[in-house]
Amino acid sequence: LAVEMQLFLITPVFLAFMYWKPLIGNILTGIAVIATTLVRIYPFEQKVDDPTYDDFKNVYIKPWYRFGPYGIGLLLGSILYSCKDNQFKGTVARVLMVIGWIVSLVTFYLVVLEYDPDPTGLTRSEYVAYQSLFRSAWATALAFVVFATAKGYGGIIGSFLSWDAFAPLAKMTYSTYLWHFCVLDYVNAMISYRVYLSQAYMSFLCISNVIVAMGVGLAAVLLFEAPTMHLEKLLFGFLGLAGLPKVNKYKVE
Repeated sequence: LAVEMQLFLITPVFLAFMYWKPLIGNILTGIAVIATTLVRIYPFEQKVDDPTYDDFKNVYIKPWYRFGPYGIGLLLGSILYSCKDNQFKGTVARVLMVIGWIVSLVTFYLVVLEYDPDPTGLTRSEYVAYQSLFRSAWATALAFVVFATAKGYGGIIGSFLSWDAFAPLAKMTYSTYLWHFCVLDYVNAMISYRVYLSQAYMSFLCISNVIVAMGVGLAAVLLFEAPTMHLEKLLFGFLGLAGLPKVNKYKVE
């Protein structure tokens, strides 16, 4: 969470360049994404040489190692904004979309299913390359799915992602993200017996944790986030920075 806040604080710099000088802004963001991806090579080289190397402390919580997916999200937003009036019709556009879908699906497969979680099953180069690239590769593949769906090339996946039922759930995602660690810690702390892992066990555990985390996230939205956002709108309205929120009046008969 601290990493995300630090990235959030520097975002206006990139957004300012993207707004006033889109080309320069996109180039700077792209350079930052490439740089933060390449610098991940060094710590994971150390991880290979020293199995006790704490990659959570030295990599996971460091913002300069985590900007890649964040910057890709910024680039996606800039691209969608700059080509919002372009419908991407024609044979060339369709061919590019097909190629993009193939590359994205292959990327998803390689990142999730092809990776061997046992470092001893990989060569040094394979391990370092995967740890350096997989986050940015995953984010790039997701960014294409969002872009293709926005431009009408989502197909079945796009229809599913555009399902109206996701609208209320989308408002709870950030709150759920904030609270899900508490749910995981609570569940793990309750285990006082030996657990034998299996696909069925992990599936049930993951599904139940998601449902409970979403419930906690909903409670947090209703108790904290929604009231705070309404107070923010009232404050901005009184300060003249924005209009006051609309009030729906109902006549009682």
